[in-house]
Amino acid sequence: VTLRFSPGYCDWHITEQEKLFRALDSNQMDIELTDSCLMQPRKSISGIFGVLPSSVTPPAAPYNPCSKCKKKNCPSRRI
Repeated sequence: VTLRFSPGYCDWHITEQEKLFRALDSNQMDIELTDSCLMQPRKSISGIFGVLPSSVTPPAAPYNPCSKCKKKNCPSRRI
């Protein structure tokens, strides 16, 4: 399994949050999406994980997706 990847990070636009909410039947959740695609309650998190084939071994060291992102001045950058 890969690390979580979420709308609003790297080049995945925050408006893509709407697609996740449609796919997950958001009526079953106590989370709402605002007009600007932010979630309420505020500390809610969404995202996707990739499933790797059993022949692929994930790296032993933690992966930092910021190292691949083009947004060098991002306030959430982890390096």
